[in-house]
Amino acid sequence: MANKKQLDNSSEKPYTTQEVAKIFGVTARTVQMWADSGIIHASKTPGGHRRISAEEVERLSNRINSKSPKHDTTSDSLTSEVNNTNRKPTILIVEDDADLRMLYRLEMENWTPSFDLEIVTDGYEALLVAGAKIPDVIVTDLHMPNFDGFHLIDVLSSNKSLEKSQIVVVTGLPRDEINKRYPFPETVIVLDKPIPFKRLKKIIFDQAKKINTGVI
Repeated sequence: MANKKQLDNSSEKPYTTQEVAKIFGVTARTVQMWADSGIIHASKTPGGHRRISAEEVERLSNRINSKSPKHDTTSDSLTSEVNNTNRKPTILIVEDDADLRMLYRLEMENWTPSFDLEIVTDGYEALLVAGAKIPDVIVTDLHMPNFDGFHLIDVLSSNKSLEKSQIVVVTGLPRDEINKRYPFPETVIVLDKPIPFKRLKKIIFDQAKKINTGVI
């Protein structure tokens, strides 16, 4: 959460990513990912260093602290459709990296306010949530401690109660390496990092519409 005093006392010169990270209590890497994903707008110096205006910092602070996130038109339309069903779709994110978990939440809560969003750190937690809620979309990384994404997908794919859940892998691993270790079922969608939120959003919306029309 941004420190209001820090914002009010700031000068007109733009912030560095380190300064923005300190304001929001996150790592500089998180701020860099925010910039790469368009969550916060940054310019670059001739030397390639990111600079973020005070207005941008205040805008993001208001967005994070707001209890009523701004929705886009597509999201509002989908919300109306989804709310005609008996339940909200559940999206489960499985990611051990704290910075990426924050990135998922910050991005997805902005455009999917009518979804139940569950974010866990490993395969064990994922199985607990999946068993209790039967997620409609499960988004998982592959390299995780203790119980990795390969093992998780193997277990999920063999569970008949989850056969209608859409599994999405978001990974930095090359496809040939994935296929050598564990060829996924054809129904599993594999996306490359950095997280392609536009593509992921379409997958989730399509799944939600199927739920609404009774296709799944």
